[in-house]
Amino acid sequence: MKTVWMITQADVQRGWQRLCEYTEHARIATGVPGVAIAIAWLPEQGPPLVETLGAGCRLLGSQAPAADNQVTADTVFPLASLSKPLASTVMTTLIPGTSDGWEEKVPSLGLAVTPTFASLFAHRSGLPDHAGDLLEDMGHDRKAVLERLRLLALDRTGGYAYTNFGLTAAACQAALHVGKEWEDVAHDRLYAPLGMKSTSSRYSDFLKRENRTWAHRLRANGEWYHAKPLPDGKPNPDAQRNPDAQSPAGGVTSSANDMALWLRLQLGDLGLGFDAEFFRWLSLTHRPYVPGIYKPGVPREPHTSGYGLGWNVTDREGQPLKYSHSGAFGLGAATSVELWPEDRLGVVVLTNGEPVGVAEALCAAFRGFVSDPGLEVAALLKPDFDSFVHPGHKKTFVERFQEAMRQELHPPARASDTANPARVISAKYGLLGKYQSAFYGTIEFRVEQDRMFMLQGPAKQRFDVTATHKDDVFVYDSHGENGTDNNRIAFDRATPNQVTVWNLFVSTPLTLKSEGDTLCPVPGEIRAWRVRASKPGQVRLTLARRGVDGFRQSPLMTVAVGDNRFVGADLPVLEGDMLGFSVDDRVYWQHSTDDYVIEADIDREGTFTRVP
Repeated sequence: MKTVWMITQADVQRGWQRLCEYTEHARIATGVPGVAIAIAWLPEQGPPLVETLGAGCRLLGSQAPAADNQVTADTVFPLASLSKPLASTVMTTLIPGTSDGWEEKVPSLGLAVTPTFASLFAHRSGLPDHAGDLLEDMGHDRKAVLERLRLLALDRTGGYAYTNFGLTAAACQAALHVGKEWEDVAHDRLYAPLGMKSTSSRYSDFLKRENRTWAHRLRANGEWYHAKPLPDGKPNPDAQRNPDAQSPAGGVTSSANDMALWLRLQLGDLGLGFDAEFFRWLSLTHRPYVPGIYKPGVPREPHTSGYGLGWNVTDREGQPLKYSHSGAFGLGAATSVELWPEDRLGVVVLTNGEPVGVAEALCAAFRGFVSDPGLEVAALLKPDFDSFVHPGHKKTFVERFQEAMRQELHPPARASDTANPARVISAKYGLLGKYQSAFYGTIEFRVEQDRMFMLQGPAKQRFDVTATHKDDVFVYDSHGENGTDNNRIAFDRATPNQVTVWNLFVSTPLTLKSEGDTLCPVPGEIRAWRVRASKPGQVRLTLARRGVDGFRQSPLMTVAVGDNRFVGADLPVLEGDMLGFSVDDRVYWQHSTDDYVIEADIDREGTFTRVP
């Protein structure tokens, strides 16, 4: 049963006009160089209403005439993870030809528990969070990354962990059913039939577009810039992202005009050349993940919201209210889409700057303008909105999205240290040489002219290493999509011939259940953890092990209302350990409560063993 009032064409046109006005305010407030937007609405009768907008520039500092550098509705942007719902749309054309549909197993990964297409697209395969992404940064290709995923410890509880290469594996396996590469299947099954002439899943096609964007990033002082090639002509690993290795999950490039066609398809436009059978299978991608429900005719699960097949789904009593997804490249792209199926309305926002929340803010603003005739642009410019991160703190509309994005994408470093550049590292340092990890491969430490450096990956990427005030602890700045500064490198003389590189951990996320014991699904070490609090207090993690008396505990941390993120728990865990927490060292809980929701990451894979 419909639970909101039916919108009219006047509502949509009002919303669009106010969104166009607000876009420039939001773009100036955040500094994002370029924005393109498309909306689509399917009325009960008559043709679809489609509007598009281009604003800002394709490349900061361009010497081209301003008109040639202007973003238009035909300008092509990287979609980043907005590629995922496009991938599930392509899968909708492939799945009916498989033996078990979305429930068909994907044995090609060689995992101890064989996942299904559905569990991989819903990030419920048991793989750790973002498994394989760091291998891609190190220069491993898609084949090498997918082959190494089998080496990772699996969460057998079916917990959610966002995994680009798990989805990529499923998509590529499905493409094999028709004997083609994924990139060709996406073109032949979706982009070409839908008329998406500027859309591709290959990075080389993006580079050939005359009307395309460049990636932009933020300096510490708030200045936007484009990372150019290095002076020696070598590729700059901090410049434009090439996401071909994970193309189904993050490699699509498209324009606002093309994405408007895709919006219409998602909303059920029967005039685009796709038959009723396609739409029956497409509707399954809009269901929050529950094993076994991905067949036409199976009733929806009541009272469920969560991640579906390439979509975030907001659901009420089996009725989908919103489908959404964002895309984010730290190297300079941010996108967002929101669809409201009850109103057959959708919006997509594409930007050419690193994620600062503006894409999500514009999507939400559009919904507000359509739904509330009294909502004026001026109201969004006032600091009258509760912070998403710390409720009660007031922000402007776009500022609260900015704050939430910073919180999400820039958590505290798991471990860093203070560099001591004055300390000379001798070529006789006893722990130089090669170290091996089954998952990452070989890294090597050398010293030349009193300067230490590290080689990583198949291309032997070179990183300068700086000493600290501790004899066997060093730091370095990584680069690429997941690059961070001041990462710790720790040699362990107590365990001879081992080194731990702290930014190379692979993490399994763990959330305390709302009832019952929460058991650690894999062994490792908890360093980073998070508290979502509705009241202040002092909280510490606790770990209990069967057959061992007492608790092991993290340091006591002060939490404020909202999101609180910490590192330094330093709690080694075994599979089956029971995670809990205490408040003010007086009340102990084995599960999350109304006042405190506890999340933690179990880190593995960052340790290398010396080889001859």
